[in-house]
Amino acid sequence: MVSWKKQGETVARGERIGLVRFGSRVDIWLPANAEIAVKVGESVKGGATVVARMLAGAPSRLGAPEKSQSAKQKLTEEGGRA
Repeated sequence: MVSWKKQGETVARGERIGLVRFGSRVDIWLPANAEIAVKVGESVKGGATVVARMLAGAPSRLGAPEKSQSAKQKLTEEGGRA
């Protein structure tokens, strides 16, 4: 990886900040609720290709775990806060 940005510089969405040399691969980790938008073997371009979309309404595994509806109801019925 070669970057031409220096620490502390501002980066805009989609801005090129460097490159991967010698055909190195890049691994992308996505949450379980991501819908993959590309197919195996498809060419992608950094900053231009949509690789995945987050599904609306699906809880993300990246944040704090959500309480189940029954747990929320139980806390409310007991006078606690959900």
